[in-house]
Amino acid sequence: MIKKLSFLGVFLTLTLFIDVSAQNDSTSVKVLDFKLCKDVIEREPFEVVSSFDVNDQKAWIFARIYNNTNGLKTFEFKWYHEDELIADVPVKIGNSANWRTYSNISLKPGYWRVELTDSLGTIYKEVRFNVSE
Repeated sequence: MIKKLSFLGVFLTLTLFIDVSAQNDSTSVKVLDFKLCKDVIEREPFEVVSSFDVNDQKAWIFARIYNNTNGLKTFEFKWYHEDELIADVPVKIGNSANWRTYSNISLKPGYWRVELTDSLGTIYKEVRFNVSE
């Protein structure tokens, strides 16, 4: 009788562990890459940089996201110039271990930042950079 109860206890412990693990995986969103670059070619960042000059004309931000939430998630790229919101670009992130998305903006001299936020405004990633003349 004791052996049967021990086996049942181990089985229940394993079952609970598996259920908790599956629950954590089903609500997981992680930003794997968030790179500032000069272009995005074939859904990959091209010439990753940390600053620009006005001759570059555009800045690109590339994001690679792991989304295992069993549904679409809405994110936003928020572009700021001198702390003023210039552009808010919504994107949908599908269920994937390797979802890639990107955004770009026309440049002017000064201090910039771009944020990746969810629909509630939570900042997942941020990059700050300077554009020189």
